[in-house]
Amino acid sequence: MKSIAASDETSSCVHGSYKGIEDVDLIRLVANGNHEAFTELVHRYTPICVGVARRMVVSEADADDVVQQVFIKLWQKPTAWDSQRSALSTWLYQVVMNACRDHYRTNKKFQKVDLQVKDEPEAPDALYHVDESEQQAARQFLLVQAMKELPRAQADAINLAVFNGLPQKKVAEVLGVSVKAVESLLSRAKVKLRKVVMQNQREVYGDE
Repeated sequence: MKSIAASDETSSCVHGSYKGIEDVDLIRLVANGNHEAFTELVHRYTPICVGVARRMVVSEADADDVVQQVFIKLWQKPTAWDSQRSALSTWLYQVVMNACRDHYRTNKKFQKVDLQVKDEPEAPDALYHVDESEQQAARQFLLVQAMKELPRAQADAINLAVFNGLPQKKVAEVLGVSVKAVESLLSRAKVKLRKVVMQNQREVYGDE
């Protein structure tokens, strides 16, 4: 990993690659208004932030907007991250999850997913199959609604570990708990989430 230790090294980096620069050094550059350093951070961490956000809000567009706002705030105040307390990725997970909760509190109007077949289907198959995009929207809606019914710590644990593939040690860092506590949270969350999803499916589709 490269490290920025002197101003001449910083200058040379402006015309080179930022991919090998450590987060703490990129943040220092961002604090000085360096757009290239900020762009590297956005490219580096947008995928993981979006992955978490899309399990917490119904619309993918809303998830993208939440993450965009998080990075705008990072650009405006890069010193909000304390490198002595956590890794940047850990801090971003925490900020994104809190931003998603704020978004949910201020936008408590979930649009219902229309699963009805159109009166004049374009093809016979439409009589038996809901449009794929509608199915995906329905699954996302049910999942997000089910996650809302879990205790906060359980929802965060299953979001990070199951849906985003983080190691339990990393999940523990993000949540500020022990690895053993994460194991317990995941065990209880999986059982409850399965029950809630099945119940929500019955409410949407009816008993078959």
